[in-house]
Amino acid sequence: MAITFCKNRAGTLLIMCRGLLQCTQQTVSVACSYAASSKSLEDRLGLPPKPKKPLTPYFRFMKEMRPILIKENPTVPLTDVVKMIAKKWESVDEVEKAKLQDLYKRDQITYIEQRAKYDSKITEDQKRDLQKLRHEIAVAKERRAVRKRIKELGRPKKPASAFLKFIVAERAKTNVDKQSYKEWHRKVCEKWARLSEDEKEEMKKQCKKEMEEYKQQISKWEEKMVRMGNIDVVRQEAMIEPSISQKGKGSKLTSSVTVKKE
Repeated sequence: MAITFCKNRAGTLLIMCRGLLQCTQQTVSVACSYAASSKSLEDRLGLPPKPKKPLTPYFRFMKEMRPILIKENPTVPLTDVVKMIAKKWESVDEVEKAKLQDLYKRDQITYIEQRAKYDSKITEDQKRDLQKLRHEIAVAKERRAVRKRIKELGRPKKPASAFLKFIVAERAKTNVDKQSYKEWHRKVCEKWARLSEDEKEEMKKQCKKEMEEYKQQISKWEEKMVRMGNIDVVRQEAMIEPSISQKGKGSKLTSSVTVKKE
């Protein structure tokens, strides 16, 4: 029974353990993920590339001037080069700007024609796939932004379980590189299963104490976030559904949001 429990816990914590045990593989995975995210939506779905929008007059000017200024000022940071371009743009005469505007209008007409042909070749299923992928990317972006805000706002960290602490402690004492991760993990699970209940209980007591402290900390932090108006960083399970009441005829509806006391 203990071994079965251990295997279940191992499956749940597999990703976390890999983050601790296989840093090199994780780094490669992150790099690959970043490379994939830099692809266009069409590339990800195996669709032909979408026509690119034409450059506005200013960005066309920037594209032409940037290599020239970088060559003339090789030690100047790129941010300063951009500022130099902006300053030069202010001194460009209206005749030159008008020429750039005409080029933009011409390219815009070409783009509209190319885009219409492109859209006519995309099937309804492909359009739905594109819409779904856009939604997934938007949701992932929003989640990353929330996680970043949570970190910046100093949310208390949830303590690790007794089993995970045991895994981390064993990792510090073992050279995993000399054996496969699967083999090492199996041995650690078996070692955990062989621990007496008293040994486990001692670790669990410490974890329970840390968890109680965490609950108090997270409760105070979430109450503070609600008062500050940062509802999006508060756990949904910690929120009580808004109560709506109407006082008297023609009165406005009022709502209140409170945080559960843990």
